[in-house]
Amino acid sequence: MHISFDNTRRLALDEYYFIYKSVTFRLIQDDPAKHPDVLLTIIPQGDKAVEEHAYGQASEFLSALSWRNESEILVRHGGGYTVPENYTIHQIRRTNYDLPRLQMAGKMVLPKPSITPIPCIRTPEQRTAMTLFRDGRSTNHVYLSFLLYWQIMEVGGTKASVWVDKAHRKHSRDLHIDDYLKRLNLGGRSLGEYLDKDCRDSLAHIRRKPGKVSFSPDNAQDNKRIAISTAVVRNLSRFYIEEHLKVRELMYAIKATDQSLPEFFPESEVRMHPGIHAY
Repeated sequence: MHISFDNTRRLALDEYYFIYKSVTFRLIQDDPAKHPDVLLTIIPQGDKAVEEHAYGQASEFLSALSWRNESEILVRHGGGYTVPENYTIHQIRRTNYDLPRLQMAGKMVLPKPSITPIPCIRTPEQRTAMTLFRDGRSTNHVYLSFLLYWQIMEVGGTKASVWVDKAHRKHSRDLHIDDYLKRLNLGGRSLGEYLDKDCRDSLAHIRRKPGKVSFSPDNAQDNKRIAISTAVVRNLSRFYIEEHLKVRELMYAIKATDQSLPEFFPESEVRMHPGIHAY
């Protein structure tokens, strides 16, 4: 199976072999101007459950990689092909060469990062939030980014506007949003109410009741306001992931022997798996 992904941060190596949560992957880095990068894995033909599991673990790994390297990563299913049953991960080859969907802007950032360490994702809520953050970062529409970031703050069963006001009241310095707020007109309301009513609702509903703030994609001031507000909810949602969902621990790729593939383990479990740090 191919999992194609664009990545705006070039990695140190062109290929990586590793095991992530029981799934073996081969990562191939391509020329980003010609083709996206790809994760390859071997699954039984026709086994949809295994396919879903492998794709889910690939997506989770790429969410963690995007978070750690602060890169834009855009993921999609890339199809696959049939191989003999005795094939290993080293023998499979890439056969899908679709076109890139992200622009590689600016100069290459050095030093190039590795694939390890990455954040440890343990719960379904953490996984969903990290995926939404990855997709919010990689979309080229700020209003879609806003909605994705906003959804993150409801993943843990919280009401986003209420959580925002509480976080802003107790942790304003840690949010790093003061410079953005100076450029917004909250109209005397709390930050949570402004973001909920004037941003989230106006983006989700094209027709608003009289007196409610609306959003027009062709209006310059609306676009400026939503762009600034998106920067605010990006920082808020990142704080939510770190502090409310507690995504703090790291995972490391450990290579047990010269012949074995590196496998990712949480930092708290590394001592239980003798070996050396890979990559």
